[in-house]
Order: sequence, then structure tokens, then C-alpha cells
Amino acid sequence: MEYKLDIVSLLETKVSGGRADGRIAKLGFQNSHPVEARGFSGGIWMGWKGKLIVGLKEWNRNVYGHIGVCKWKLVQPLSHIQKEIERSDSETFLKREMDIREELEEMLNHEELLWKQKSRCDWLKLRDRNTKFFHNRTMYRRKVNRINALRNRNGEWLYDLDEIQSEVVSYF
Repeated sequence: MEYKLDIVSLLETKVSGGRADGRIAKLGFQNSHPVEARGFSGGIWMGWKGKLIVGLKEWNRNVYGHIGVCKWKLVQPLSHIQKEIERSDSETFLKREMDIREELEEMLNHEELLWKQKSRCDWLKLRDRNTKFFHNRTMYRRKVNRINALRNRNGEWLYDLDEIQSEVVSYF
């Protein structure tokens, strides 16, 4: 089976500089953005084809539109509905207000996520990669992600490392 990728992201690469550019070019991507490897911190490569940007912008416009305009389109009817609710306690208006509030909350969550992602991009561009944090996180996960016990086919719990290993080998 053959795949034709439009975008690829490689994390924690140990290659940088001209060698990295050469490898991205061999993959056939016209555009790329590498964050160079430094010390024990691997680099990040992002490669994409030119037509991808046009497609992503069109998709974003069709799916999300401009967030500020979308928020305004929700806030305007909300204020009108709240005035109507003050005049009469209609169930229809209360239901509509609740629906708009939920939609507005979803839009605000999306906007918050967008700003988090944008700040992360700036953070990567400026090379502030907080490698100590990620190193500590990895070491913690290695410590926590251990198999200390395993239930065998008979429903018995195995705690001894040799027994666990032999059960896994016999299973596969």
C-alpha cells in the first residue's frame, strides 16, 4: 500500500542543519519548519506540500469562520432574547437562551484553545522548549508505567517478574 502524505511532523529528531533539510527535501515537501536539536533535546521537523495551506485555510473558513464574527453573531441574539425574557417568561425564549449560551461557551473554549496553540507556536519559534520539564515528565512516566502484576488465564494474579514474563511469552 502506498501513501501520499500532505503533511508530516517528526518529533525528537537527532539530526539538524543541512542533513535535516536534505531529508525533508527527499520526502518531497516544498515547505518545512525545523526547530533544531540542541544538546540532549531532539529537534522537531514539520514538512508540508504547498497546496495543503490553501486547503487548510479554506477548511478553517468553512468550519470555523472568524471567531470574533461568530461570537458577535451569538451575543447579539442573546441580548435580544434576554430582553424578551424580562418582558415574558416564555419557555421558548428560555430554551433558546440556553442553546445560545451553550454554543457561545463552546465558541469561547475553541477561542481559548486557539490562543493556547498560537502561544505554543511562538514558544517553539523562540526556542524556549522547557526541556527540563519534559525530561522530568518522561522520567515520571517511566517510573509509573510499570507492570507490577498480571492476571493469568486461570484468573490468578502473578506478582513475580519471572512468572509474569513466562505468562506473557506463553500467551504470544
